[in-house]
Amino acid sequence: MSSPKQQMRSLLGIIPKDWDVVRLESICERVTDGSHQSVTTSDTGIPFLYVSCIRDGRILWEQAARIAETIYKEISRGKEPKHGLILYTVVGSYGHAALIQDNRQFSFQRHIAYILPNQEKIIPGYLCLWLNSPNCKIYADKVALGNAQKTVTLGALNAFPIALSETLEEQKYILEYFDIYEKEIANKETRLEKLKLLKKGLMSDLLTGRVRVKI
Repeated sequence: MSSPKQQMRSLLGIIPKDWDVVRLESICERVTDGSHQSVTTSDTGIPFLYVSCIRDGRILWEQAARIAETIYKEISRGKEPKHGLILYTVVGSYGHAALIQDNRQFSFQRHIAYILPNQEKIIPGYLCLWLNSPNCKIYADKVALGNAQKTVTLGALNAFPIALSETLEEQKYILEYFDIYEKEIANKETRLEKLKLLKKGLMSDLLTGRVRVKI
């Protein structure tokens, strides 16, 4: 059994001694935001994402608007979606990250940041996990500006502190570890929903007298 890692205190709290804390921009090929142009939406076409479309580490494609392909090509030049890209909400409901794991076409508003990790330095899934972590949310709360609609500026986002493990292999192990628990949580949530439906059905039967309880 391997011995526990030595730890050190950083601006993120206690981390393993052989880890580092780096700025987001130092491990990314590009950090920018979405389209600043107003777009005309339609019932069909290519998905156009708003801040509300990114929640709990997922993209809610069913809530996306739609734009014509000609508009997509115009507003997405230089910001085309790629496998491994991370979207991060920066205005209003800021602090939600989602990983792109396919090559579908889509575009998004400027209130969403475009974060393209350097995969020689960090695994995209690991970075997305960190951006959704409580530590990162606390930091985002500190740097967000404004009152009614707070904003994490691109300058602040570039400076986000990232706890970087020593090797890509360790990042992969961390991802696999969390994946196990994500699946376990999903299974329990599914079972909970089934139990809620069962309870609802029993309440209906008992309170309408369709099922009688023996005293």
